[in-house]
Amino acid sequence: QFYSASFTGDMRACVDHIAAACPNSTLVAAGWSLGGNILLRYLAEQGAKTPIAAAMSMCNPFELTIANANFGKGFNKIYDRKLADSLKKIFAKHQLVWNGYEGP
Repeated sequence: QFYSASFTGDMRACVDHIAAACPNSTLVAAGWSLGGNILLRYLAEQGAKTPIAAAMSMCNPFELTIANANFGKGFNKIYDRKLADSLKKIFAKHQLVWNGYEGP
């Protein structure tokens, strides 16, 4: 799975793994920024099925369309550049996986 702001599969896999590895533990979760958005989306998708007992979302860009439009303004330009640079590094690290991939 390549980057997607709405993808919760990684979150689900981690929570399922931790819940299975630590069945007698109380799970809590915290998400910052886009991580907070993904956490809340995961919780909404899972509903009462989630093993997470408590969660906190901080600095969540609830409206991703509005947040994205504001990336090019003011201080957000720096954040946007840093995010893009970080994604480029991740992509470059795994470049061999994508060689020859023509997309869906």
